[in-house]
Amino acid sequence: MLTLDLSANAFLHHMVRNIAGVLIAIGAGEREPEWAQEVLQARDRALGGITAPADGLYLTGVDYPKEFAIPSVRAASDFRAIGGGDFGN
Repeated sequence: MLTLDLSANAFLHHMVRNIAGVLIAIGAGEREPEWAQEVLQARDRALGGITAPADGLYLTGVDYPKEFAIPSVRAASDFRAIGGGDFGN
């Protein structure tokens, strides 16, 4: 099982899936760990390999800047699925 805990001030379309795809390729021994830095520095998504499937991704919370006065949102303890399914099966 692979667990990624990512947080940022913003996400681009498919960003988490792209990060997961790079890490899966490295973990599978298809690429060296240094390749992740090369992909980032190239600023070319096409060099990053696969986009991991959305199955198994869970949104566990959303925080907004305090100046917007929007309350933070946290998922229930059962982690409601966004996309559903079992990753890798």
